Amino acid sequence: MSDVILKVENVSKKYCRTLKKSMIYGACDIGKLFFGLKTQSENLRTHEFWALKDICFELSRGESLAIIGSNGSGKSTLLKLINGILLPDSGKISVKGKMGALIEVGAGFHPLLTGRENIFINGQILGMTRKEIRTKFEEIVSFSEIEDFLDTPVKFYSSGMYVKLGFSIAIHSNPELLLVDEILAVGDLAFSVKCLKKIVNYRENGGSMILITHAMHNVKHQTNRALWIEHGILKKNGNAVEIANEYEEVMLNKNNYDGQTIQLDSMLEITGTRISSPVKSGSPIIMEFDIQFYREILKPIFMIHMHSIAEDSLIFSHYSNYEGLIMDRINGRYTLKITTNPIEIKNGVYKISLFISEKEINNHLLWHYKKYSVEILNKREIYGIIDAKPSYSLSPLL
Repeated sequence: MSDVILKVENVSKKYCRTLKKSMIYGACDIGKLFFGLKTQSENLRTHEFWALKDICFELSRGESLAIIGSNGSGKSTLLKLINGILLPDSGKISVKGKMGALIEVGAGFHPLLTGRENIFINGQILGMTRKEIRTKFEEIVSFSEIEDFLDTPVKFYSSGMYVKLGFSIAIHSNPELLLVDEILAVGDLAFSVKCLKKIVNYRENGGSMILITHAMHNVKHQTNRALWIEHGILKKNGNAVEIANEYEEVMLNKNNYDGQTIQLDSMLEITGTRISSPVKSGSPIIMEFDIQFYREILKPIFMIHMHSIAEDSLIFSHYSNYEGLIMDRINGRYTLKITTNPIEIKNGVYKISLFISEKEINNHLLWHYKKYSVEILNKREIYGIIDAKPSYSLSPLL
């Protein structure tokens, strides 16, 4: 048990759908607690619902955990319970170690105080001494990139500036457990990449982390375990990559988007497509997409997925910003060329999906889900999907 930094035992949290009832119930509960009476914390009253119900899990030191699920599933509520912002209606949360949290824009900041003053206030909230803050002050300011606005009241900061300063303070407080909500998506792409590099360094030095995100590539690359929560219930708890792949499949197939074009922004258009097919197994797949942008797109992100029809599974999923293609802005006519490394997979037809987003992974402008096809030729009879082409040898034991 000594290596367990966080233990969540049968934790439940309920909310009320109406303000009037919520205030009445709150007043009643405060009165009962004042007189030492038991509240109805384990039962639902009129208009109440469970935001979380009987959540159980542990986190060991050095582990990183992603919490995923659709909007309104209870992810942020769970993080606030762990951070102590909210109290559970039932169950127990035990934390052994210093926490740093980045949960809401502006949380822990006083809007009338300057960035400089808020560094000291927020740092002390996170458990740093004034001496520690002074020692790390220049590092915090430099990482946050707000040098020119250090003596400006933070009420004039943009949401992105709030995030930059908040993350910088949290990560430099040397927490044993770091809590990060989807809030990092508010910042610009370059700063998000900078934060992810800092998180990698933090994890390599033995730090524990809980990350809430809708970006499955972050789940796969930044965490080793994942919790999948739906409607306040813990649906899955296990390997991050496996759960992320399953979640992607469920979400994308939820509304039967196969072969569909979902145009969320009319100011861009795919005007031509060329995909090498058929392709021999062991050869690269080359895909070209002619794209017309009718307006300026900021920090475009291109995502390519390949699915197996026979196995109904995801073969690969790649994002342009993680493969080195980072652009500040784009407008006009372009050809997007994607060339994979040689792929050894079984014979069959595979579906290709293309997604285009602006600034953030989940800010989609266009979906072409399983719209394109590529045929792979492989004469070898294999089971599964990947053709590993193993070599065998057998040696006698002496």
